[in-house]
Amino acid sequence: MTGDTERPSAEKDVFVFPNPAFGTIRLSQHVIGSRYQLIDASGSVLEKGVLMENQIDCHSRPAGIYTLLIERPDGIFRALRFVLMK
Repeated sequence: MTGDTERPSAEKDVFVFPNPAFGTIRLSQHVIGSRYQLIDASGSVLEKGVLMENQIDCHSRPAGIYTLLIERPDGIFRALRFVLMK
């Protein structure tokens, strides 16, 4: 996977909220149709697929630090870290 090399504009920036989260995480931008991977602190890919909505249910995941890797349809990649609390 390769990412963009230029500083992204504000319209391309996406972030996870709330952070820390207690279950469901939401994404600040419309990313439906983007591919994603949910990765734990050890680097294991826990989940991957295509985003069908601007949120991911993490209720079944243990507390910890996670990375959400998103590949948008326009080819832009984002690695977003968030904390999941219980």
